[in-house]
Amino acid sequence: MLLCGTSLTATSQEVFTEEFEGPSTMVRGDLRDLMRTCKPSGPLRARQQAEEGEEIAGDSYTYQARITNMPEYLHAFIDSYVEAGQAVLDGGTSWLSDPKEGGYESNAYFFLVNEETGNVDFTFPTGSTSDAIKKAAQKAVQNETAPKIDTLNSFLPYAFLCANYDHPEIFWISNSFMFGTSTSLSLRYNATGTGTATYTLKAKFILRTNNFDIRSNGYLNYDFREPKNIAAGVKRFYAARDNILKLCQKKRTTYYKLLAAHDWLTQHNCYNRYFNANTSPADLGNMPWCPLSALEGNSNNLQSPVCEGYARAMKVLCDAMDIPCILMGGNAFDPVQLQMEAHMWNYVQVNDSTWCALDATWDDPTVSGVNTAVSGHESHDWFLLGSSSKYSGGITFMDSHPEQWPTGYENKGTIIWETTTWPQLSADRWAPDPYDPNGDAATDKQDVELMAETIVSNGEDIEDVDGNGRVSIGDLVRIIIRYLSNAEETAEQ
Repeated sequence: MLLCGTSLTATSQEVFTEEFEGPSTMVRGDLRDLMRTCKPSGPLRARQQAEEGEEIAGDSYTYQARITNMPEYLHAFIDSYVEAGQAVLDGGTSWLSDPKEGGYESNAYFFLVNEETGNVDFTFPTGSTSDAIKKAAQKAVQNETAPKIDTLNSFLPYAFLCANYDHPEIFWISNSFMFGTSTSLSLRYNATGTGTATYTLKAKFILRTNNFDIRSNGYLNYDFREPKNIAAGVKRFYAARDNILKLCQKKRTTYYKLLAAHDWLTQHNCYNRYFNANTSPADLGNMPWCPLSALEGNSNNLQSPVCEGYARAMKVLCDAMDIPCILMGGNAFDPVQLQMEAHMWNYVQVNDSTWCALDATWDDPTVSGVNTAVSGHESHDWFLLGSSSKYSGGITFMDSHPEQWPTGYENKGTIIWETTTWPQLSADRWAPDPYDPNGDAATDKQDVELMAETIVSNGEDIEDVDGNGRVSIGDLVRIIIRYLSNAEETAEQ
């Protein structure tokens, strides 16, 4: 888009006007490459409003909420991304399902992330040719916009990571991304060697070009590069997710809801045997990394999940149950294989004050000669661990799964992303307190009611208090006694 120039004050000099298209840039990347640049997290400064004594409202554990120095227009981009994804999940279309609903320029469909207009003065030797004057104006504009482009190059990959990691329910989007900038400008100048260039800088999130598509090329009938395929995938997504949720929501406590989700994923999937970081078959597409692969349950086929599929599926289930959960990615040390490997797992909040780690992938190990979903080697070794919990080999969870954060993106930008710290993990493995069935860290009236309801309905998701192997009236009596004792102590105080 070309803009009219700003008039200059000229006395006897003749005023000339030229318009031309300015330079453009394009950056392409993949979130997997981004995570390969992870480094162990160091001290990170607090978010500005926290420094000012204000509480961070809402989901402060999300990737987006934890960024401290990303421009607001990129926060707005993330919000727009989520709104567009939700529109598709609600049965409609958006630029995330049909790129033609976005903008179109230079053989590319895009979402306009930001648009800025400004003026910059420039000089040139008197008697310069028209081309020389254009170059002088262009150089002035490039110098003016370079910091803005550097900010975009530094942060847009992370903005996409936030949207992608905080919202895995938008499952048809690939891990690859492309963005770019374009600058259009007009200029006015006079014979004395001075002029003003008026520029418009556009930041674009690319949706589709001749050799790129933000939508995932799944496998076989999972190809999501057509809106109708995405619509069919959304139906499959909800059917698969809700099938598991029915089992989870029968449970009365967070612990057993998480256990049900974890066990479904480990007992209905087999880690993708065809995946190899160096030699994976091309027709894997993006499906093994997609939550749908694990939510539908796949074993011994090209659609089976890798660790990212397991972890994303777990977050989808937790989000649906209002259990705070985040994706954690980077390099982890496998104490069985004795090697570092690219990996993804989850942090989950089990009550108001406690976060624990959950690694469903490593609880579903591959077994030589066994190709079925249930191998008989599923475990809870990596279920709700604390930072100091030790695996059988003696390594702590935090040593095995160090907290990591991307610290740069292959020199495409120079600004380091500053964030608040991760949610602090419990030191020890978390297990439910028999005297606190609802997990709120107190034996209260709600626990008594929950125990009574469990006995009446023959439920099995409450801990046995008296240790006789079943939940019965004896357990209820013990909880009532504890509740009354606590109430009496409170009254005395």
